[in-house]
Amino acid sequence: MPLTLKGKHLAARREAAEARRKYITRLPRKPYRERHKVISIPKTPAERKVLAALRTERREKIADTLTSAHDTVSDAARQLQEEFGGHNQKYYEHQILQLARVKGSKRKANPWNAYLQSELEKRNKELPHGTLRISSSKKEVVSEIAAQWKAMSPDEKDR
Repeated sequence: MPLTLKGKHLAARREAAEARRKYITRLPRKPYRERHKVISIPKTPAERKVLAALRTERREKIADTLTSAHDTVSDAARQLQEEFGGHNQKYYEHQILQLARVKGSKRKANPWNAYLQSELEKRNKELPHGTLRISSSKKEVVSEIAAQWKAMSPDEKDR
């Protein structure tokens, strides 16, 4: 806080601030074990039993719900296996459980990567059949494409 008072008020404020700073900085730090003691009221044995019963009931309810969900997935996997065949039931269970991950939206490629891919496709189409394809790991080709990219205007890069 800047001090903007003049004269004896300023000196008094400075002196008070200095005294406060000295008081605060000379206090010893306490070990971490003693800094934040949480004051808790001990629970009676009856209260502990009630809480334990609530935890057990909740745990059993979760287990029952998970079991029913697993049974539902297993039934759906069994139906898929009977209808399509080719794989075992475990495979279809895995596919069902992976749907949420697979459905996630993919981000679009940035302009440089899109341009690099299109240029490599153009160059590979021009090659005769049976020759090795050009990949982005060839530094000479990528440096040529990068030079073209740098020469382009920002409007051309956004297309």
